Amino acid sequence: MLNEIFGYVISKAAQDSVSGANFHPEDLSQVIYLEGAPPVPFLRRLGTTQCNGSPHYWSEIALASPSGTSAYFYEGQAPTVVSTAPSRLSNTVFQAGLAAEITDKEAALYMKPGGFQLSAQGKAQWFKEEMALQMMLRTEELIRELDYIFINGDKDTTITASGGRTDVQCDGLLTVLTENVEDASNAALTDDMLIDLAEHIQNQYTGRFPQVLYTTTSQKKTINTWVTNIWFTRTSELTAGVDVSTFNTGFFVVSVEIEPYMPTGSCAMVDHSMWKKADLLPLRAEPLARTATSLKRMITYYGTLEFGNQRSSGKVYGLNH
Repeated sequence: MLNEIFGYVISKAAQDSVSGANFHPEDLSQVIYLEGAPPVPFLRRLGTTQCNGSPHYWSEIALASPSGTSAYFYEGQAPTVVSTAPSRLSNTVFQAGLAAEITDKEAALYMKPGGFQLSAQGKAQWFKEEMALQMMLRTEELIRELDYIFINGDKDTTITASGGRTDVQCDGLLTVLTENVEDASNAALTDDMLIDLAEHIQNQYTGRFPQVLYTTTSQKKTINTWVTNIWFTRTSELTAGVDVSTFNTGFFVVSVEIEPYMPTGSCAMVDHSMWKKADLLPLRAEPLARTATSLKRMITYYGTLEFGNQRSSGKVYGLNH
């Protein structure tokens, strides 16, 4: 998502050492590299639905398990009437936002010849306004914040600035996953742990399976060592090293992907057909009131995470890496 929207390299004139945002319009020889723009694979794969209130509610319903006798009825009589009521689930609606501020002087400098170039994947886009740069940075930071909350969030989180209100975060992926879990007991990740987790998911018989295994960098490094050795007769033009992109659990196959905000000690198999972000107000940018010689704009998001049925997903926790 971020790679497609923003890219990584910003070319512009020489940086001013005082404000960090003003540039001489005639010197276009300097290149500024944008530090840290990791992908957000979990957020990118989330479906989208409309938030229906605060908190956001949705329902799920379950089938009764067969017993061999539960459907029996006496001859000449009607079968037993069975009515199943849906369970109502909910998640907290949170709000997150950032603002950008520039002075009239900073804005004026960008009206002169020059500007800056944002380039990635062989494409380039020129910007002429300082606010465009600042809003691009704030937008990227906010999207990364959303990815972090949707994975690690806890709806009971409070901070001093919230005055005790519990709308700082919603419950995220790792908080929600309680049905299919494997405790690693402070050990390193093994293939047996993932196979056992897959077995738990299979035994739920939901008819759905995870598509993606989200890991940390260290866990991915471990998974890369699980490749079965294959002997080749060829002795030249060989490639060293392996990159494991999929893992066959014996029950289903998942893609292996590094999630930058997966915390140390956990990894998760996710069935993305069941996970959506419920937007009350999607990402939007709006101007703020002018303060003296400063211009301000903000970008905000209001929403939560909806999990249709967590039984087709699962996690390993308590890893030592």
